[in-house]
Amino acid sequence: MLSNIYSAAGDWVNFASMRLQMRSTGVQKFPRASSVEVDDEVHEFTVFDKLHPKSDKVYGMIDRLHQDFKQLNVSSRSISNGIGG
Repeated sequence: MLSNIYSAAGDWVNFASMRLQMRSTGVQKFPRASSVEVDDEVHEFTVFDKLHPKSDKVYGMIDRLHQDFKQLNVSSRSISNGIGG
């Protein structure tokens, strides 16, 4: 989606403009799901999903990964862009 490209590029003016245009024309952005393996079992969830029975473990794993990446000096932006380091 074009608004995501603007966001990834840090072009917040065009990002905001695109989102306003989407809202005014009734276009909706639906949340995507992510999959995480915990204790040899794959779980699917959406952003801020606290309804999953193992959400505490899932978010614990995400926090642990975040700390590991910080120690490696890898930014979340480079991860989302598929670039390590």
